[in-house]
Amino acid sequence: MAGMREADILDLAKRGFQGIAGALIYGTDEESISDMAREIQKVWNGGEVTVVEAASLRGQQGTLQDFLGSQSLFGGRALIVIQGAEDQHGAFLIPITGAQHANAFLIAAGSLRKNSALRTAAEGAHTCAVLAFHEENEAARLIRIRRNGSAVGLNFEPGATERLLELCGGNRSLIAAELEKLSLLQLEGGKVTLKTVAESCGEQGESDFNSIFDSMLDGNVADLDWALASVLQAADSSAVLPMLQSYLTRLAAVRAAVEEGLSWEAAFQKAKPPIYFGQQAQVKRQLSGLTLEALLRLQLAVQQIVLEQRSAGSIGALVTARALLSQAVRLSGQKQATMK
Repeated sequence: MAGMREADILDLAKRGFQGIAGALIYGTDEESISDMAREIQKVWNGGEVTVVEAASLRGQQGTLQDFLGSQSLFGGRALIVIQGAEDQHGAFLIPITGAQHANAFLIAAGSLRKNSALRTAAEGAHTCAVLAFHEENEAARLIRIRRNGSAVGLNFEPGATERLLELCGGNRSLIAAELEKLSLLQLEGGKVTLKTVAESCGEQGESDFNSIFDSMLDGNVADLDWALASVLQAADSSAVLPMLQSYLTRLAAVRAAVEEGLSWEAAFQKAKPPIYFGQQAQVKRQLSGLTLEALLRLQLAVQQIVLEQRSAGSIGALVTARALLSQAVRLSGQKQATMK
């Protein structure tokens, strides 16, 4: 089902992809595709959202069917986000585009060939919405920033738009967040100067989940509780476990790339976002002895904990830590068995 607009896809997401099985977004503009995937997850009206790497599902069709067929504890329709899809993954992705499932899917792919079987199947299926993103040049991005800024009462002075683009690197979600921040500053006449951008924008921090994952693998409930409490001080508690799922997705992508024959260095660079030098030794240690299957099981376990939290209401960090610890003990045992 081709010919969709961004607004159309987001409107469908707000209604839980009612009437369709899912959507495919693809193209040459990887940043816009990633931003769109995040926006869809943000407005999703249904059950939980689970993110998995397409490469990690190769040879794991049963796991994909489990994701699409599992029932939410609170009755909503879950969204399964399959990121990093390529033409080579068509063998197991094409069948899901033309059939209805208990849960919906979102396939986030890169640049697909004109004769791509995955693209052709999705565009020809009345149950799958399709949207393509083609890379913008710098001039188009600057125009978009000024247009979106004007919509919230901002007027950029010379050089300010260019500096904001440099800080955000073309990332649509980050640009939108910075525009919202600027709009809240109540600038006189909405005037955004180069100095305003330099003082107010950039340095968007994100919580580091390495300590949580380390504690889980060590089976140390005290350290795990401390790590969760530390993260909870800097993040909305409802976002912690979904963010942990996102981290696990990155680890699964690295493991999949290594098992496909890439070097660790190449796998770190292929991850989205890339894993830089300062984290590489720690991530490599975390992945030592862990198979793709084990990582996928852990993702499903975290997803189950999220469901239980939502059904039971607010749960403290210590209870969450203990729930994660039970999975950590099992995973640690599997890791030790693998290493023998």
